[in-house]
Amino acid sequence: MNKAYKAELTGLVKTSDIDFSKFNNKTILFTGASGLIGRYFVDTLMSANEIFGLKIKVIALDQNEETLKLVFSDYLNDSLFLPIAANIVEPLDIKERVDYIIHAASPANPYFYANFPVDVIKANIIGSINMLELCRKNENSKMVFISSGEVYGSQVHDGNGYREDQPGVVNSSIVRSCYTESKRCSETAVVCYAQQYNCYSMIARLSFVYGPTYSPRDTRVVFQFLNNYLNNEDIVLKSAGTQVRTYTYVSDCVTGLLTLLLNGEKGEAYNIATPKSVVSVKQIGETIVNASKGRLKLIVTESTENEKAGYSPFENAVQNADKLISVGWKPSVQFKEGIDRIIKIKSEE
Repeated sequence: MNKAYKAELTGLVKTSDIDFSKFNNKTILFTGASGLIGRYFVDTLMSANEIFGLKIKVIALDQNEETLKLVFSDYLNDSLFLPIAANIVEPLDIKERVDYIIHAASPANPYFYANFPVDVIKANIIGSINMLELCRKNENSKMVFISSGEVYGSQVHDGNGYREDQPGVVNSSIVRSCYTESKRCSETAVVCYAQQYNCYSMIARLSFVYGPTYSPRDTRVVFQFLNNYLNNEDIVLKSAGTQVRTYTYVSDCVTGLLTLLLNGEKGEAYNIATPKSVVSVKQIGETIVNASKGRLKLIVTESTENEKAGYSPFENAVQNADKLISVGWKPSVQFKEGIDRIIKIKSEE
């Protein structure tokens, strides 16, 4: 953990509106913990323990044991940290009492959508059922299922972004829909478990989340462009770049998830999407090129057919965050600031 990243975490924990003491002496399980959001979430809670003298126990679950040890090497000897290597598609045998669950494990990568669509479906649907069963087993626990803004599908919003009560249309007959449709099915499972078994389960529909904890292997466009910047390579745009998304910096995503654990309503869905942080693919490239101060250029070319198979078909994916803001969430990082933060942190690695 370099100094810039440590300083960012410290600033978040000290200035956030989240009352971390409400999680004291509780156990929080995060699946997909080695991912972009999971790593930042775990680091935030462990920083809160250190800064405020709390005893929040964090269970970090991921499929690969070596990756867990590498990503969370700072905490391996900490009694408040428990890494578990497990495949969420298989039944889980977690003997620890779990108070809160964030279920984020999912192959959220265009490469997997194009090449391993069946594995994507299994991870999203079977994995979600297994985590809901764990929530059911731990009486009075709370679970947030990490879904996606892609569930809104193809539709036209009113200019203020998709609201949680606006189901969209998805073409289920294309391979790329393996991700979207399995997320939609998992959302229905969350609502059904809340109704039939009284599980305190909720849905977080994330906009595009970006941050310094991304994997170098992540092929999503903003991370490709950031890797280009860090490798002193020109930015290659493989389309017209017209797709528009709401982008949320990972620190705001983490505070959104914690807000849901504290204030979210059972069976409800909430968008985690930073207002006014709406950016096209082309604008992402331009923002990162501008950060290079003339060192890099933006080059436009064509995608291969295999690359196109993994791309999202949705042109305008803007989400409305009023519902989450109404229960206490306060996002603070706009897109350009987020990119600047990532560059600063990654440049120190």
